[in-house]
Amino acid sequence: MAIQFHCPGCRQPVEVDDEWAGKLVACPYCRRTVTAPAESSVDISAIPAAKPLSVGAGSPGAAATMAWGAGAAAVEPSRNLVALVGLCLAVAAWAAYVVGNVIIVSHAKDLLAGSASPAAMREQLMAKFATNPPGWFIGTLLLLMVSLGLWVGGIVCSLIGLRLPQRRSLAITGMVLCGVYLLLLVVGIAANFVG
Repeated sequence: MAIQFHCPGCRQPVEVDDEWAGKLVACPYCRRTVTAPAESSVDISAIPAAKPLSVGAGSPGAAATMAWGAGAAAVEPSRNLVALVGLCLAVAAWAAYVVGNVIIVSHAKDLLAGSASPAAMREQLMAKFATNPPGWFIGTLLLLMVSLGLWVGGIVCSLIGLRLPQRRSLAITGMVLCGVYLLLLVVGIAANFVG
């Protein structure tokens, strides 16, 4: 006799053989790994059968699939695209931040030659850029603002990616990059005001 139930992921009716009661099976519709119940919860005819997760060497997910036995559960490899996007946004934020700072440092050396103290340098810059800022300065500010926007997107996507069970390492890496970015940003701002 077969066990019939609804997939908790896609709510489609699924049917498995009795031997798969309480074991992990792959939904034929959404391919989500679900635990088959001990007894039927629906009585629907013509339900497609779920396929047990294969563990053989020739199966597509064999490298990421654990063997059955001694309490081990089969794990189906899947993607965490939100975490990947978060990581990419964090890397893009870093790239924009580094490029913006390289531009500022290269122009600041030319503009501030001969200034004695950091306070005098800041006053000189404020006086030069308050009335007629050069194009490179406006472009660099826009680049740094885009960097901040990418950083916010990286944090949001990484936090969402942490909530998903698959490939959390991408989300953790994105969060670490965003955290170090924030730390460097705060240290840079503090150095400007203290120095």
